[in-house]
Amino acid sequence: MYVVLFASVTSAILDPFLIFGLWIFPQLGIKGAAFAAVIAQFGAFLFSVSFFLCLKSSKYKLRRNYCAPNPQIMRAIFSTGFPSIVSTFIINLVLIACNHVLAQYDAWTAIPFSNLLAFILTYYYARREIRRFKSLEISLERYRPSSE
Repeated sequence: MYVVLFASVTSAILDPFLIFGLWIFPQLGIKGAAFAAVIAQFGAFLFSVSFFLCLKSSKYKLRRNYCAPNPQIMRAIFSTGFPSIVSTFIINLVLIACNHVLAQYDAWTAIPFSNLLAFILTYYYARREIRRFKSLEISLERYRPSSE
């Protein structure tokens, strides 16, 4: 919690200086916000490392040998996270496909349909109902903008 607070306060202090060019800093605009964020995150990293390594009262001890890869731990982490990785990958592929399909329609029509279409297509794919894809395409045909 202290690390996040440190990063937030540092970024909030640096933002106006680097965005608007206050005091001795040049005016950088959006690049200044990015620099402030990087500086704040690096400062938070240094703050957290110093907390774990330097404070005697810390209940966490970071040792060099703890940083060596352990194949058993890596296998356990990977086996736990792999289903989530696959699920996220499939959801992103479906959303890419939906956006590709909806890109040919009017943008104001496509926006509300994007997530709904992703769920519908995923449902039909899971049930192996390919004919529903064709009927969905036909029903979306009326929203296609005219070429006039």
